[in-house]
Amino acid sequence: MQTPVSSLLYEFFDSDPISLPTLSTLYDAYDHANLQVAINAFICNFEVSEIGIVTPPPKGVSGFFSSPPDFSALVTSPTARLGSIDLVDVQTGPETYLSCMKQGLILLKRGDILVALWIHTDNSPYGKKVNVDAMARDLATATRVLEALDALRITHSTFKGKYVRFDADRFGNIRCEFENRPRVLRDELILPGKLLSAIEQHTIELAKRTKQLTGANRHLKRGLLLYGPPGTGKTLTIKYLASTLQDSTLFVLTGSAMVWLKFVVTLAGEIGSTIIVLDDIDLIAEDRNLKGLSPRRHLFDLFDAMDGLEERSDVLFVGATNRIDAIETAIAARPGRVDQALEVPLPDAECRSRLIQLYSRGLNLQLEGTQKHIERTEGVTASFIKELMRRAAVTSLKRNNAEVGKITVTDNDISTAMDVLLNAAGSLKMSLLNQGGNP
Repeated sequence: MQTPVSSLLYEFFDSDPISLPTLSTLYDAYDHANLQVAINAFICNFEVSEIGIVTPPPKGVSGFFSSPPDFSALVTSPTARLGSIDLVDVQTGPETYLSCMKQGLILLKRGDILVALWIHTDNSPYGKKVNVDAMARDLATATRVLEALDALRITHSTFKGKYVRFDADRFGNIRCEFENRPRVLRDELILPGKLLSAIEQHTIELAKRTKQLTGANRHLKRGLLLYGPPGTGKTLTIKYLASTLQDSTLFVLTGSAMVWLKFVVTLAGEIGSTIIVLDDIDLIAEDRNLKGLSPRRHLFDLFDAMDGLEERSDVLFVGATNRIDAIETAIAARPGRVDQALEVPLPDAECRSRLIQLYSRGLNLQLEGTQKHIERTEGVTASFIKELMRRAAVTSLKRNNAEVGKITVTDNDISTAMDVLLNAAGSLKMSLLNQGGNP
């Protein structure tokens, strides 16, 4: 029985499409834009016809949960008909989108080479996939086409050089959100000199020497663990690395997104220079021997992901934790997992002095000296000092209703603000600031 689709393909191939070989490849929904870019790059060398295909759901089945048929079923479907191409806009950056084929048929011709691609996405909200079915006169041609598309998907990946945060949607599908890359200058990161130098040597300096290391058959994958009290600058350090390593892709996983760790690491291994950030890594990497704690389900996923990468993979794992005592020791037991663990401590006197200067930018400081303020802030975090200087500015405005951009802060303003933060009435505020994250 002739159907609209079989008639179209019969005319294109000049043979019965039912007898032609087909191959299929599945991609996760997050790869939809990468697949479309690959298709766009591939088809430019062919004569191209794009045809929309309408596939009504079976009787009694909601279109919300039904999925389009595969190529073989499509050819024989009496209900499938020609129509408009179904497109969807997929995010490729913080403010950029790409129009992607959600459902449609692409006919490619170059000389004697004839290929039909059937692109269709699952309608079910659970486990969304993008399907690519290739039909050709011989199996070898169909195989080469799908392999070429997959290679182009990696080469032209829209993730490259971007800041991508992974999480899970309400149906349990992996979801990626593109964010603007952080902009943190070196002088905005107030850390002890030796600590900052050690971090840069293990990350930025090694990134400058990837070609030499690769040429000498040295492994590139590496791991860095930052630990210390909340609010000391671990997250800001990661943002500084992301800001400085502009050519690297940044993948960030937190919370429920950890279930997708293996997929993200595989993706990183494919596209090249990547930083994988595992914030609050203790949530999945608690020591299996700690009494009263059960093993975290994703701990072995983390081990497998780190160990499974090729040594030449230019992937940097950066973990951050407030609870170094809870971290599984096996993370650091093998090179390529965590090569260096560095403590980000509470700021010392020199750092507190620099923090006061940093967070005073835009203010007119009239101080007799900062030594007494440095002494009174012993044991606080960088977050605390940031809030201290904000409150000092507010105190100044209450005392003297200054013009915009003309706020003058004195020793008394800082002392008054510090009294509020340090006295009994401000103890809760101080506790929250010291535990509420990095500035």
